[in-house]
Amino acid sequence: MEIPKEVAILPLEEKEKYIIELRKQGKTYREIAKILKVSPVDISRVLRGVVKKDEITELKEKVGEIMDFYDLAKLIGKRNQTICDFVKESIVKNGR
Repeated sequence: MEIPKEVAILPLEEKEKYIIELRKQGKTYREIAKILKVSPVDISRVLRGVVKKDEITELKEKVGEIMDFYDLAKLIGKRNQTICDFVKESIVKNGR
């Protein structure tokens, strides 16, 4: 990824992709700060936000899997009502 010469005048939101790419290349926060003309604190904020977005996506996928299982268990019927109850209790107990 080529970094534009006018990177210093770009808003932080536009620098995010460069921050992420440079970090993937193994650059330190200080190196990134010097290249992109941003503070190490801003770099930390950007990278923490990326991690949180990834965690949220992962959690949403897990909840979706649980709900799929719950829906399947409901379809099985009354004979297997204990499975539905187990899944429901697990969802409530785990805060999902």
